[in-house]
Amino acid sequence: APTTPAPTTPFPTPAPTPLRTCNSVPPEECPIWNTLVDANFFTILTGAMEEVGLDEVLSAPPGFNARGLESGFTVFAVADDQFDALSLHMECLLRDLEKLELILNFHIIPEIVTTFSDGDVYETLSGYSVTIGVNNGVITVNGAEMRPPGNDFIASNGIIHLIDEIIVPPDQGAQDYVDGCALDIPETLVDGAIFQSLVTGLEATNLVPDLSEPNFFFTIFAPADDTFAAIEDLFFCLLEERNLDILRDILQYHVVPGRIFLEGLSDGQMLKTILGPTVTISANDEELMINEALIKPTPSNVTASNGVIHLIEGLLVPPGYEDILTSICMPTPAPSDTPTSTPTAVPTSAPTGFPSGAPSGVPTSSPT
Repeated sequence: APTTPAPTTPFPTPAPTPLRTCNSVPPEECPIWNTLVDANFFTILTGAMEEVGLDEVLSAPPGFNARGLESGFTVFAVADDQFDALSLHMECLLRDLEKLELILNFHIIPEIVTTFSDGDVYETLSGYSVTIGVNNGVITVNGAEMRPPGNDFIASNGIIHLIDEIIVPPDQGAQDYVDGCALDIPETLVDGAIFQSLVTGLEATNLVPDLSEPNFFFTIFAPADDTFAAIEDLFFCLLEERNLDILRDILQYHVVPGRIFLEGLSDGQMLKTILGPTVTISANDEELMINEALIKPTPSNVTASNGVIHLIEGLLVPPGYEDILTSICMPTPAPSDTPTSTPTAVPTSAPTGFPSGAPSGVPTSSPT
């Protein structure tokens, strides 16, 4: 699968939780392993570490490590939401524990490092070395950005630094392994839980094969399930066999060729969609819009093996399609002497608060 390095995405802002496995002892008396578990936002990382026995390594008493050196550990840890943003399928990663262990060991230095300088090189438990970069106060580890100093976790046998993405040793087998476990755009949408209605539309219009193509990158501006719940009658109408061509056009209007991250969007920018017509970006200090729909800041830059996904509030309607939607999906007005209400046009924003799954009544698979 093609790969393009993603720009930095916002770090999580986890709230500290009371220590449990260390029985509320001070953090500096708690081993690295317990500190990771107690933090509650390294669940994916700790689950993988446990599979390869790193729970025992990182629980070693202070002053010792797996190599018998009188030192501790430095762990470069990736939080759960960063794993999600990378769209890595953990069930896939767990299929080859030898390669998984190599990758996880690449995140561990068998000594305690609290300060870094540009150009520093440290050998990791994997046998491969990582290189530190420092530029304008930003610290990187093999290109992965580290959370600023002061946000570290001090443990009895070392220190934990947060980084914004997995780092992979310079081993072709390991890199191919990680690339092979990256989800494509449709798989990432399914994995995201809040895009099940969109997936239904993609399946019904046969767009899944196009958006699974490994040799092309796409950017999709994805409405969540609430947007479709707000226009449920219209959505069901568009899912009818006779209207699938219209639905296909509308969904293609949400897709732009290439992989464009939020940092690459600017006020007044016009992007040509795979349907043909353009969408317009507007931006100010507070929000980012595409046409009349808000681009949500979280989750942002959700990467897939063949593109990137941005969450939006609202449905993008191609120019000239409003009248088409009215003619095919809006009910015929009642006689003039019978007062009635006319459904409104497609909303450009959805209710706030995204559900964890598809809304009730919205199908999650393509109609038969």
